[in-house]
Amino acid sequence: MLAKMVALAGAFAVMSVATAEAALTISNRPTKNVTCSAGTCAATKSYANLNIGDLVTMLSASDVTVSAISRAFYISVMNPVSWSSPHGLSLDARHIISILAPVVSEGGGALHLWPSSDAGNDAPSFSPKGKIVFWDLNSTFTVGPTTYVLEGSIQTLASDIQSNPSGHYVLANDYDAAADGVYQTSPISTSFTGVFTGNGNIIRNLTIHGPGSNATLGLFACVCGSTGSVSNLHLLKINVKGKSGSTVGGLAAKLNGIVDDVSVSGSVGAGANSSVGGLIGSVPSLGIVVESRVSGTVFGAGTDTTGSSAVGGLVGSVSSAQAGPGETSSSATVTGGVGWRAGGLIGATKGGATRSFATGTVIAGDNGIAGGLIGESLGGNITDTYATGFTEGGVNSMVGGLIGHNQGPVATSYSSGAVASGSGNAVGGLIGNDTGASDLTNTYWDTTTSGQSHGVGNDTSYPGVTGLTTEQFQAGLPAGFFPQIWTESAGINGGLPYLVLWPPN
Repeated sequence: MLAKMVALAGAFAVMSVATAEAALTISNRPTKNVTCSAGTCAATKSYANLNIGDLVTMLSASDVTVSAISRAFYISVMNPVSWSSPHGLSLDARHIISILAPVVSEGGGALHLWPSSDAGNDAPSFSPKGKIVFWDLNSTFTVGPTTYVLEGSIQTLASDIQSNPSGHYVLANDYDAAADGVYQTSPISTSFTGVFTGNGNIIRNLTIHGPGSNATLGLFACVCGSTGSVSNLHLLKINVKGKSGSTVGGLAAKLNGIVDDVSVSGSVGAGANSSVGGLIGSVPSLGIVVESRVSGTVFGAGTDTTGSSAVGGLVGSVSSAQAGPGETSSSATVTGGVGWRAGGLIGATKGGATRSFATGTVIAGDNGIAGGLIGESLGGNITDTYATGFTEGGVNSMVGGLIGHNQGPVATSYSSGAVASGSGNAVGGLIGNDTGASDLTNTYWDTTTSGQSHGVGNDTSYPGVTGLTTEQFQAGLPAGFFPQIWTESAGINGGLPYLVLWPPN
């Protein structure tokens, strides 16, 4: 399963390759370098295209297999494909299958995908506009040898998972949860150890308001175990709220499994002594999050009395030392009350983070910790990250443009947002308070926009951190920033560095 995530972590880069190198594309362009016979269409050269009209005409008469095995290696669906016949479509590729536009089975026709095992054969890769839709829930969807159960609602998904928590499930179409009313518990309360893919589809208007304290709230209560995974799903206009002592996340309250390519937009929050994340509330042990985004508002209310309160745009808290999220981001506004740890991406973590960023405002109350990316980092490696949002803490707080309180190594990372605080604080353009070893490497803060004259609040001459003006940032990548990972463009991210494989929206 980890190998799958490594393969999919570079899916967007591969998609660009898939359209240019040894690829069979399916598009509105004329058919070229493709031979069709007896229901099978195969590429005859490395650069091939199958016209969508030709494909749909064949599907009206029989099942069709599109093969990229001997000449072309990738299959990329470039333009929308829909067919109304009951015949099935099979896509067979030596490497990744990329869905860059909607693929719609209107009449009960099956869809069989055969990406190779080294490309992560549990799923295709999706662009933001790509999705797979089934109008008929009696259709068949398979990936490799695995058949998925088609789901048309949250209620049927929850019921099927209760019967078989380790099954394979797929969202057949967009779903509007407004008709479900207000859930008072996690709709999927059974610990999920199977595979669920949204296939690029959307769940809208999910509302969960837990009436009692110490609740676990999210679409899933727990995505659990090394086999539990959720992928290729979008949650829009959600509203998830818990009371004190709760673990709350837009997708899942707790994660011990894998989340890949999930986006969340809406409002997520809870009362005091809680762990709150726009995507995941808490990662109590090994959990992997990649290629996922959050927008909207994430909040923690009330006064912390236990030292456990954490709120983050993506994840509330991570309790184990692990690799941490990769290629993730949040533009959410994050707020925490008195004593809270608040971070634009993660509230508090013992793990790390890589190739990730946050752009939203972060505010913590008195005696709190606020970081533009991470509120409190307790030892994990933070590498190739940045934060650009405004960060503020109340009286006696630790406040940093990237990290509020840091105890671990940080490398090739920067912050550019304004940093403000009340009196009695440890405040820095990059890090508010660093109590670990001297292990900052090629880290930077923007002296023009931050309003701070030094990078680390508790040590004005901390090694490994350098202040640059906005103009200096825009003039070229800072020292130590590899061009394979970082790039700059005047029209993107204000001309500041951004990640090649994970650009801002």
